[in-house]
Amino acid sequence: MVYDSGLGAYLVTGHNGLYFQGDYFYRMDDGGSWRLSLNLNGPWEPAHEHRVPAGLYKHGKGKAHSQGKAKGNSQGKGKGKGQGNR
Repeated sequence: MVYDSGLGAYLVTGHNGLYFQGDYFYRMDDGGSWRLSLNLNGPWEPAHEHRVPAGLYKHGKGKAHSQGKAKGNSQGKGKGKGQGNR
């Protein structure tokens, strides 16, 4: 494990997206919510904000907001304020 002072937690080497602090392992689920476990292999339970190290929680918030946002050409039919729609 390698301690990251900015996150306030240890990065668990060999396990992408897995962290450790105190007695708990932390990971973010696919929906952008933190989960915690006493064991590296689970079981995992939802972690409320106050149970996640502050730096790690803030780090995850940025990731959660960027997950699932599609980029590219939209074929929507909304009436924006671009050329020809004024």
